[in-house]
Amino acid sequence: MTLAYDPTNITDTESESDYDKTTPELNADELLIRIRSWWREDYPACKEWHSEAKEDFRFRSGDQWPDEDKSLMQETQKRACLTFNQIDPVIDAVAGSEITNRQEVRFIPRQVGDAPVNEVLTEAARWFRDQCDAEHEESAAFTDAATCGMGWTETRLDYEDNPNGDPKIERIDPIEMVWDNSAKQANLTDARRIFRVTRKTPLNEAKSRWPLGLDGQPILDDAVYNAAWAGEETEDEEPYVVHTAGEPLIHESEGGRRTRTVTLVQVQWFERQDYYRAILMDPTTGQPQPVAEISEQQHMIASQRAAMLGIPYQAVKQTRKVYYRAFVGGEVLEVTKITGPTTGANASNFSLIPITAKWDRNKGQFYGLVRAMRGPQTFANKWLSTTVEIMARGSKGGLMLEEGAVVDVEDFENSWAKPGANSYFRPGAITGGRVQAKPPVVFPGDMMQMTQFAIQSIRNVTGVNLEVLGLAQQDQPASLEYQRRQSATVILAPLFDSLRRYRRIEGRALLFLITEFLADGRLIRIMSDSGAEQYVPLVHNPGVTEFDVIVDDAPSSPSQKELVWNSMVQMMPMLQNMNPPPQVILALLDYSPLPASVVAKIKQALADASQNAPPPPPDPMTLMMQQKQIEVQGDAQKKAQELQFKQQSQALDIAHERAKAQIQLESQLALAHLKVGGAAATNGGSQQPHPLAEGFASGIKAGAQRFATELTAGRLAQQAGLPEGPPVHLGMVPEGPTQPQQAVEMKNAATQNPGGL
Repeated sequence: MTLAYDPTNITDTESESDYDKTTPELNADELLIRIRSWWREDYPACKEWHSEAKEDFRFRSGDQWPDEDKSLMQETQKRACLTFNQIDPVIDAVAGSEITNRQEVRFIPRQVGDAPVNEVLTEAARWFRDQCDAEHEESAAFTDAATCGMGWTETRLDYEDNPNGDPKIERIDPIEMVWDNSAKQANLTDARRIFRVTRKTPLNEAKSRWPLGLDGQPILDDAVYNAAWAGEETEDEEPYVVHTAGEPLIHESEGGRRTRTVTLVQVQWFERQDYYRAILMDPTTGQPQPVAEISEQQHMIASQRAAMLGIPYQAVKQTRKVYYRAFVGGEVLEVTKITGPTTGANASNFSLIPITAKWDRNKGQFYGLVRAMRGPQTFANKWLSTTVEIMARGSKGGLMLEEGAVVDVEDFENSWAKPGANSYFRPGAITGGRVQAKPPVVFPGDMMQMTQFAIQSIRNVTGVNLEVLGLAQQDQPASLEYQRRQSATVILAPLFDSLRRYRRIEGRALLFLITEFLADGRLIRIMSDSGAEQYVPLVHNPGVTEFDVIVDDAPSSPSQKELVWNSMVQMMPMLQNMNPPPQVILALLDYSPLPASVVAKIKQALADASQNAPPPPPDPMTLMMQQKQIEVQGDAQKKAQELQFKQQSQALDIAHERAKAQIQLESQLALAHLKVGGAAATNGGSQQPHPLAEGFASGIKAGAQRFATELTAGRLAQQAGLPEGPPVHLGMVPEGPTQPQQAVEMKNAATQNPGGL
């Protein structure tokens, strides 16, 4: 038996034991209690902002009279409530500035070395935005931010038409949004949770999307789909209509049956989760394994096992954000953790992204440009209405007549306004003062000046001048008008800075969806620098996991194209003298005022011409450089040959001198032996040499050795270019240390064997 859903069975207070639990540790009822407690905490402040935002939208649309004043003037005083809407053109001018200066995001991978733009991801983001008309949705959200202070979009994938998911960026009505009341930063970057309340959702759509509950059982009670706790858009209750038998039903008498609708709440929040980044050594190789992210329980198990096995183990505790999304009616219909199926990466931000305007510190609210214009616009309307009322009730010519001042009243009234007709009075009526002209309408002093001041203040309080509105009529140079237009842009810079931050946040959301959900090999169109279109598969690159999101001006922006083109026209003479390569011209074509199709055809024609064109003639300067290089190489080769020839000649000279010295030494030794032998024969053939002869022979040998050494050293020093002096340089001449050493060894051998001949 299935019981009907009873919201009174669910308490609104979260128990102390459930307060510290994470989302995976809660059941459906406990999670609903937590979400409803968040709602009670955040909704009162947001409800006050909703009232102000509705008033801002009323003023922008032209409904600028309070209901009490309108009822008093129209019904009681029978006066007209005039409205001269000066707010809408100001908002349109600010929105037009955004449309004519649109921006785009580029992705640059974080890697060592150069940082080229990842063209595939950048073009994939451009394709994503083109598929869902993101530019128009974001412009509408920016207009909401300029009006009431906040504009919202949702970036998601739609699986209704395509099972693989279609890109979707849609503008959200700001009145549907409720956010963390403690968030104070621009674009709510510090918000912990965000609600989207979708009222008047057809019941059949809710049933088809969630036929089963979280417990897997069919949902039989329709009240489960209705978030009655989220309140209604108005505080007025619909009266209960009693049907009497015999009377027609309401849907039969009022034009058809009403569609049954429910209120659904989408909640997105994040929780901080502790985890460990661990490094474990491989016991087989001794090398550290890749860093792993593990839970606290896994860390405890790994540390115990590593201690048992004696393996080095290190881990660092860190904290990260984990994002969740839930759809809630009377019960929690769906709750998911926002992670990617490809790598399991967590989302980096909410899919509900705001654009914020100015911050009111005292009220803790964001407000737009209309908030400041409401006062001057109200007074301008009242003063203009009063002026018209005075003119309507005042006299517009005519006479004040006493009774009997004219002969015939009817004839007088018919002839008074006729050209050339005479009007007759009774005698003494004019001279007696019985006929007087009605006094003209007298306006209060300075009323028109105050009215004009109120009208001018509507623009002045925002900083939007006449040049931005295109209403400047004074004769002024174009440069001065451009500077005044830029000065208004400076005043509105905080609003556009919030838009730039929004694009960066939305770029991260796009990157998450593209890399985790759309990188399935589907073909995307990429435009190359030459203008050629090609289709490449969108696949995930596991080597690059982090990207820098860069917000840049889009070449399709009209104002950006005009500014760059005007600057380029002034630089054209200098560019012609520089003779830039064709790639520079192709890049500048993107900023030309020509249509995109014409630019694409020009690029394609230039690409085809460059492929089929004959090779260009060589540059004269290049030819001169090549000739000079050949001459330098020839001179170097010639000098190398001369050096080699010189070294060979020096080696031959050294060998010649060594041989010559050796011959002289041997001849002198032979002569000395002959003299010593003759002296010995004279002494009677004694075997013992005479001491005088022995000393004489030793002196001859030493002198010959000294002579050979000096001769060789002198030749070597002269050829090597060494300074003259004592022969301390022996054995140090390049490529010649072995030859003097051989000469010394030969002389030592001759000394030990004097009778070698």
